[in-house]
Amino acid sequence: MLNLKKFKNNHLGMNIIEVVLVLALSLMIFIIVWNIYNITQKSYKNSTDREELVQNARIIMDRISREIRQTDDITTTLPIINDHSIHEIKFHNSHNDAQIEYIRYYLDSNELHREISHYYFSSAPETYVTWDMTEGGLPPQMHTDSDQLVGEFISQLDFSGSNGLVDIALILTNNNKQISLTYQVLSRNTRSIANP
Repeated sequence: MLNLKKFKNNHLGMNIIEVVLVLALSLMIFIIVWNIYNITQKSYKNSTDREELVQNARIIMDRISREIRQTDDITTTLPIINDHSIHEIKFHNSHNDAQIEYIRYYLDSNELHREISHYYFSSAPETYVTWDMTEGGLPPQMHTDSDQLVGEFISQLDFSGSNGLVDIALILTNNNKQISLTYQVLSRNTRSIANP
């Protein structure tokens, strides 16, 4: 009998209160770890979405600004005031000296496209001419040579400016994240058309 008393006083096992406390503490630790994991995942996703928008905007602006900077003829009539801006721009492709080609940037839904085209008269379709030439009082016909997707997630693209200075306003949106960029490009040796 003495041995049984000694065993009862020696706390080798766990009672129900200790088990509940251990479970509650384990549950609290699990919830804290789970919340930290969720916060980290959300932060990573937000960072990735924003980084994708910034990268896309940078590529779009670099490409458009480089080509506008090198053009000698902006064929689109650009409004001077940004409030009356237009959503596409067309200009002479100064990269191709062998042919007279034109580049047009335009939005299709939320995608930015880059179209390359040329003008010709039906009497000589193999001869490329400038957009403002006439034959018998008639303007030339246009042919689209290529149309490429340049960027996506674009909710707004506006062009305005005058005297070779082009203002570009760009808004990109993805997964409720939005960035806005405005950029000014000075075209070299341009004979741009502007509304008075």
